[in-house]
Amino acid sequence: MNPELDLHQDWLNEAENQQASQGTEPDIALGREITRARVRAGLTQEQLARLVGATQPAIARLEIGKSCPDLKALRKIAEVTSSQLVIHLEETPA
Repeated sequence: MNPELDLHQDWLNEAENQQASQGTEPDIALGREITRARVRAGLTQEQLARLVGATQPAIARLEIGKSCPDLKALRKIAEVTSSQLVIHLEETPA
């Protein structure tokens, strides 16, 4: 069991509970995926920021759903975290 991953899961659950004040549901879900990819890669927010040419506060905002990265940034995050970027569209339920 990875204590760092457990800590991040607790943080993610807290972020979901603060969804209304932090961002939209899709932004929070994307932030959760970015956090998971970063943790799987064994990177801190600061390390990820350096690798993608961003700042640590910018990564923190992405991870809590306060901002949404563009496609170029998502590709870079996927690359440096050895992740596969998969994008799909789903029909919104009526």
